[in-house]
Amino acid sequence: MGECGECYVVTGQLPATSLDRKLFHQELVQPKQIVHDLAGYQNKALMTF
Repeated sequence: MGECGECYVVTGQLPATSLDRKLFHQELVQPKQIVHDLAGYQNKALMTF
């Protein structure tokens, strides 16, 4: 499913690719910013992929 299929399943959005973040200065949005009731440990686990 890509670099972070789990993120897509949880948030409904794919994170910006590393190339997009570098070339177009896009921020990496934490899943908790999209799904506010996500637990801290779930957010941390998704950010480590």
